[in-house]
Amino acid sequence: MSILVKIVAAATSGGVVIGGLLGVLTADDAAPATLGRDAVTVYACPGEGAVGTLHRGDRILVVGRNEQWLAVRNVRGAGEQVFIAAEAVVADDDLDWLPQVDCADAGTLAVTPTTPAPTTAVVDTTMLDTTVPDTTLTPGAPTTTIATTTTLAPPTVVSVLDSPDPIWEQYPGFIDEYCTGDGVATVTASISAPAGVQSVVLSWTSSAGNGSKAMSKVGGTYRATIGPFTANDAADEPPATLTYTVKVTDTLGRQHSRQGTITVNDCSEII
Repeated sequence: MSILVKIVAAATSGGVVIGGLLGVLTADDAAPATLGRDAVTVYACPGEGAVGTLHRGDRILVVGRNEQWLAVRNVRGAGEQVFIAAEAVVADDDLDWLPQVDCADAGTLAVTPTTPAPTTAVVDTTMLDTTVPDTTLTPGAPTTTIATTTTLAPPTVVSVLDSPDPIWEQYPGFIDEYCTGDGVATVTASISAPAGVQSVVLSWTSSAGNGSKAMSKVGGTYRATIGPFTANDAADEPPATLTYTVKVTDTLGRQHSRQGTITVNDCSEII
């Protein structure tokens, strides 16, 4: 008479633990064995209907053979027969004397009732904890989890420069007849944005004209041009003061701006 004292296994089906102390299983036509693999799938029939998993070192009671499969008693219920791969089993004795069985040969096996031991909890490790644990612990004390937060400084337009200043209104299409001074100014801005730059925009307003455009990064600064502005027919206009604004927006949506001015001179006719 062979004796199976203990089987511990964790089912893969439904996330349910199906092991534990089952008591003493006895059978006159069975052989005790040990699993030699880290994990062995348990089937309802040879190679079909996976119902759980056994592990290296688990003790099983082999009751029959089916080519490369062995029939064992299912640890989930008294007398229920299941199949595992023969190559995963390390038998205590020779198994050649066991009968040939298949799914129809359910058989029975006596179970001596005992009080089941508590099952082992299955821990879900699919969610990753991104907090930083305190690893300095007093033995037996509960673990304290400390969450860390880093706040990045808001964006800043550190400085703005423009050149040349002043600029002159222009009469497009006429050559050597009217003022030909510089009609375009370049605005250069120094930006600080620890969270990253989403956009830098230059806008301007004056009696000579209004507008806006995106600034482009050149080296370590952002640049854009203003002008030219078309002169009107009236001669001797007073200089116009153009006010421009540089606004930065970081990747968190925070904004900062800084202003500057440029003088726009009238382009008078040369007589």
